[in-house]
Amino acid sequence: MPGTHGTPYERAMRSVTVDDDTGCWLSSLCQDSGGYCTIQIDGEKVRLHRFMWVHNFGPILPEQYVLHRCDTPNCVNPMHLFLGDAKDNADDAASKGRATHQKPGKSGFATRARRKPITCLAQWYGSNRSGASKVGYLLRDCKVVNIPFAGGLSEVWAISENVRQINCNDLHRHIINLARCVAHPEHCRALVNDLRKELVHPDTLAGAQEWCKAHPERPWKDTPDLAAAKAYFTTVWLSRSSSAGTGKEFSNQLVARFTPGGDPAIRWASAIKMLSHAASKFLRCTFLCEDYKTFLGRCYDDCDSGLYLDCPFPDLGDDYLHNFKQQDHVDLENILRGYKLAPVVVRYYAHPLIDSLYTAERGWTRFELYGRNQANDAAPELLLVRNIPGVS
Repeated sequence: MPGTHGTPYERAMRSVTVDDDTGCWLSSLCQDSGGYCTIQIDGEKVRLHRFMWVHNFGPILPEQYVLHRCDTPNCVNPMHLFLGDAKDNADDAASKGRATHQKPGKSGFATRARRKPITCLAQWYGSNRSGASKVGYLLRDCKVVNIPFAGGLSEVWAISENVRQINCNDLHRHIINLARCVAHPEHCRALVNDLRKELVHPDTLAGAQEWCKAHPERPWKDTPDLAAAKAYFTTVWLSRSSSAGTGKEFSNQLVARFTPGGDPAIRWASAIKMLSHAASKFLRCTFLCEDYKTFLGRCYDDCDSGLYLDCPFPDLGDDYLHNFKQQDHVDLENILRGYKLAPVVVRYYAHPLIDSLYTAERGWTRFELYGRNQANDAAPELLLVRNIPGVS
């Protein structure tokens, strides 16, 4: 029997035997009436697959279920799990010909970390803040991670500290300049001090937006531009959420709240606080502003060099300042298929074009996750994976 010493994760992993045929991580811990393994954490009995989800990917909301893609209750492989609501749970059980045995999350363990600090540099349109931990998990064994479409940089927070180098690229000069300023200790301190003096007021936002529109040649290409960084940060964090990276990022208004929650002053203070944390995260980052084909042409094809791609999606990605045409999606898949050793993770939402390009016959493994698309409608989110041992 597995020992009772060590952290909950260590105890869980000592109980695991890997099924080489299915990829399931089968636990030998005690099972409840539904066949789910359980573990004691701070005096509370927790289903082990739910613990593994929280450990790897973050909190579970009260209305959410953790479901098994493999339909093996004692499997605790994080990549065999996905989140869903009550209807998803019932549909999943019916499709597999059994009754449901799972209840949604109500324990303090699953939900106690719901309030989390900001973990992105900008509120990017269609960003992957909620799913970044899955990307970090998949690329945890790499020494280098290359990100051709950096966007709000939320994945940097989730990538393992064992990864020595992260190369972040985006054609959006403002986000790359802001990242460069934050990564520079003196610039970051000056930026934080300047931002703390600003009022959360429509005039502050309007002034920053006008500055960005009046200086199309800024930020400077080859050196960090502190004035541009301050103006862009202000437009991103004082205006409507998730408009960064679109053609509307310099035209939104300050969002005032008259009901509890989402107060812009609290968000502004939290975003400024985030910068100091980002500075430490960015110490291992190099920031580039290149076309994705040029960037990918510089990435090595070896087991230690991972790739994460979150490009503009078909149709819904048309709102991006730098969007993708159909041929770009075709060209990207063709380039990625040329990597024979490098671990590759691609994020999309379900779409006929993507379904036709990223097929099993071409060497892609597909994971469907619970998510929302760039119009905030419920939609299957896809992680498309290749060259990752035990996964693809």
